[in-house]
Amino acid sequence: TLSGAAQWVDIRTVPELAVDHNRIIAESKPALAQLLWRNREFTQALTGQTFPVADAIAITKALTGQSPDRGNLNRHLRTTAGLRRTAEVRQVHGVGRPSSMWAWD
Repeated sequence: TLSGAAQWVDIRTVPELAVDHNRIIAESKPALAQLLWRNREFTQALTGQTFPVADAIAITKALTGQSPDRGNLNRHLRTTAGLRRTAEVRQVHGVGRPSSMWAWD
């Protein structure tokens, strides 16, 4: 049954959709990857107002298909207009090092 409610799914795990929607999603990923970190409104819609660098890595990987180099990504985040690193760190998945937090001004 259809509930009528939209459901957010990771772009890497989109279920089989009607008609040609899966093809449209696949063909849209390169254009969306070009917007990431270059278009604030698009990127902020994906990250939220604050986000851990672990999420930035996951979003980048989901759109590009490759894990970004963490050093390059952090350098890019530091030079992104309107984005700043906060003093907060957060444990994201319960394992590994805490993730640095970023916030949009």
